[in-house]
Amino acid sequence: MRKITSLTSLKALLKKDRIIIRVLPYMENLVKKYCPECVEVPREFNSVDELQNWRDYIKSKSTYKIVGRSYVIDLLLNNVNIGEGDLKIRGNIITISPYKAISYVSKKLKNKEDTPKILDYSILILKGYSTYIPALLTEGIKLSNIKKIDESLKIFNKFRRILYINENQFHSPQELLKNVYKGTNLREDWEKLSPIWKEIIYYLIDSSLGLLPGQAKRELSIFDYSTEEEDISPIPYPEYVDIVNLAVAELMRGNSVVLLGNLKTGKSTIAELIRKRSLEHKLQIDLVDYHDINGNYTSIEKLKSDKKRTLYVLTEDLFQSLEINNVFKIFTNERFIYSLSKDKGLTLRLDERIAAIPMHYIIMFQTDNIETTVNKALENFYYDYWEYVYNVIFDADPNKILWYSPILAIYDKYNTSIPIQISLFVLKSTGRKNVNDNDLILKWFSKCNIPFRIPKSPDYYTDVLDQINVDDLLRKISEEIVNSIRTSEAVDNILEAYSYLTINEGNEPNIVSELNTYFDNNLSFVKIILPYIVEKIKDKIDVERYCKELGYLKQPYETLARIKGILMKRADENCYSLAIDTLLSASKNGKVEWIRFVLDDILTNINYLKKSSYKIIAMLFNYLKYSRDDIDKIKKIFYNVENESKYSIFLKSLLDYNDGSLDDLSFDNPLWATLGYGFLGIYSLSNHDLLKLAMIYDKFRKSYSIVKSNKISTDDPHLKDFFPINNGIHDYIDELKDRLDAGIGYTLLLTHPKEESARATIELAEKLMLNWYTRIKNKLKSGKIKDEEAMDLLKIYQIKLMKSLISGGKYEYKSVLQDITELENLSNIVYEPDVKGSLSIASYIAKRVLGMEEKPRLFSGTTLDLLIYISSEILLGAEDKSKFFDFIANQIKNKEEGIDKALVGIIISVIRNDKKELDKALEYARENYYSVMLEILSRYVNDRKMFVVTLIPYIGMWHFLGG
Repeated sequence: MRKITSLTSLKALLKKDRIIIRVLPYMENLVKKYCPECVEVPREFNSVDELQNWRDYIKSKSTYKIVGRSYVIDLLLNNVNIGEGDLKIRGNIITISPYKAISYVSKKLKNKEDTPKILDYSILILKGYSTYIPALLTEGIKLSNIKKIDESLKIFNKFRRILYINENQFHSPQELLKNVYKGTNLREDWEKLSPIWKEIIYYLIDSSLGLLPGQAKRELSIFDYSTEEEDISPIPYPEYVDIVNLAVAELMRGNSVVLLGNLKTGKSTIAELIRKRSLEHKLQIDLVDYHDINGNYTSIEKLKSDKKRTLYVLTEDLFQSLEINNVFKIFTNERFIYSLSKDKGLTLRLDERIAAIPMHYIIMFQTDNIETTVNKALENFYYDYWEYVYNVIFDADPNKILWYSPILAIYDKYNTSIPIQISLFVLKSTGRKNVNDNDLILKWFSKCNIPFRIPKSPDYYTDVLDQINVDDLLRKISEEIVNSIRTSEAVDNILEAYSYLTINEGNEPNIVSELNTYFDNNLSFVKIILPYIVEKIKDKIDVERYCKELGYLKQPYETLARIKGILMKRADENCYSLAIDTLLSASKNGKVEWIRFVLDDILTNINYLKKSSYKIIAMLFNYLKYSRDDIDKIKKIFYNVENESKYSIFLKSLLDYNDGSLDDLSFDNPLWATLGYGFLGIYSLSNHDLLKLAMIYDKFRKSYSIVKSNKISTDDPHLKDFFPINNGIHDYIDELKDRLDAGIGYTLLLTHPKEESARATIELAEKLMLNWYTRIKNKLKSGKIKDEEAMDLLKIYQIKLMKSLISGGKYEYKSVLQDITELENLSNIVYEPDVKGSLSIASYIAKRVLGMEEKPRLFSGTTLDLLIYISSEILLGAEDKSKFFDFIANQIKNKEEGIDKALVGIIISVIRNDKKELDKALEYARENYYSVMLEILSRYVNDRKMFVVTLIPYIGMWHFLGG
């Protein structure tokens, strides 16, 4: 089953030559509207022969686009046969999600309190599947607006059990209807029931009994019947209506259900709603909740039930630890986040700390200050999770904490799951007896990966954790594992797993059975223990075999593992040379993790590697292009080989740059100076260091002029290991010049003196960027463009836009905006999220100004880019986004200094039309952050639309200035 929940996914599907799209009753037109050529199969058949004719028709077509009701499609495709009831959903199915349904109802409804009633009236449940029926949503809204939804919902509730039936549960339509109806007058209630629901009921009878589609409608005659009525109460929360109905359906069918989610995601609230609805249907269920609605905890040992129709409320780690099978799973995290955020303006700049916290904690403790939000969320999350662990896992028993303290100490340090056999070894090696692999707490440790903190307190006996030497425990574990190794395959596997976990390239290696006895495929723990193991297997490495295999391996991590082994255990010069050659090639492709993985081994064996000095220098030079980590190690290696190669000057230049000591840097000849200073200029651009850029640019231009005027060249092949000069050295230095000219041109805009002409500065910047612009356009034609080049194209368009604005023309800027709209296509081929955000936001705002785009969209981007997007929406008269704006604006205002802080004051003043504050904000910006961008912006503060246009040059400024 593949749910089609959006127009985008539907349109993508319709591009295929052969496609069948399933729908449920009254949803056919959702497809036909966007696919008039789609053939709709009949909803009913008068005979089996008619059904067979349609089967033959589909078989005869090489291409087709077909839409039809799910049960009908399954009959036509022979997935089911007449006489076999079937309520399962297969294939591509049009589905209306709860989010879409809630949004639709909220926009159309007068009385918002009726929203859950309308949803409860419009939900359709099949086997393990739910959707809302658009026609019923529309009908429900109309009924609410004329104050008749309660009456109609009460009528439908008498037939609600139709949603809970099993296939082949009954023998005839009459028997089925008699069993699902719960009311005192079937004939009268059937007359009052909506025609839409009648049609759906006929469909459900046909499919559950395996009848020919349309047979129930022809054969079912409504009869007099009376039984006890069920009093069904409304579900108060719109976002949980489908979950409750889906869970009750599974329980009514005799299955067990588990609600799975993080702490505090509404699981117990939903469970109570399910229990209540089940009781209203006269169904007794067994409810097992680790932390019930009254706040009572249940320990892990008591969380399993042997009864049918059990409703479990568990976290994911508990569910996996308890190994509960044959249960229908419902996940609550996403739904709870939606319930919290639907009325809140939430915009966050995600970082590692936030990524480690369940999102609903961020929302629950959201403030105007991002630091306060994160700190509060972390504090509460850590507290709640420890309370859960202490009460559920350890049954609020400090003595259990003492017993399992060695395992808890490892978890406290690494926050990762621990394989059961490792835990057993640790407990036994620390004097614990009578432990076995059925221990539920050890199973929980083997499944939990939640990053929580353990409070060190004598109240919990957790203060003992500080006395446990985790490194010693890991060494003991590693010794146990190494002593058990009997084969070279296991040695290879250790190095390969270590390599894979470092570079994450290739197919995940399987852990050999010899090792998997301990690890149980738990790679996260393997990553922790491997450094301890690797240092002990040196003598077991077959270095001669590694040298022979080095050039013939399929997976990248296998190659790196052999290199690691070769460098760990000394080899002959040819073997070393081959290993260093491979590392050099990896470094040229930016694979910094490869180099970082073996830096210690290179440093240890540097005296044996001096014949490969220039390759090592080139490798480390390429490493520093992409990473500033491990500079101390690199310096130590460099000092050992500095005098072994004339190429060491290039690595020295990068080390000097990072030390801030470029004054004494000099090259032997103008060509090398051009290459060296040119690269350092690009390096300073990527590091947002404009002061160094200006100094380096001057030295580059001098050496470049000498090289060009004297036509100096070289055929030195080794330079290709340092610089990408495959198209010739002069083409490369020309490209360096164009790139650096463009960088300096953009810098002029930010350092523009107040007393000089802004127009002249813009024209000079445009001139300096012209050649680079031509290069980028040529690269675009070939379909190859880097992220930084895409951002440079945005800068060039921004300069063209500023030039049109400074000229004061009425229409010229619109032509540039048209160019900017095309950046949307570019955002689909770049990689970095912030680059995608800058390009998309610039394109979107340009479209809005030109009247090409109406619907607001979701963007990922830097704080300033998002601020410009949201403020543009407000200034252009879109729906209220003040919550979003205030949240982002406050994040920026809480900074100490910055262009974005100056800009936010101006934007707020323009939005509020506060001229007094605007004058202050402009004065502050002029005194501290004067630029051509500000000069142009200040001219248009009284024209909201044009003010939005002047904000576009500020988009993506992070790429040049950092932050």
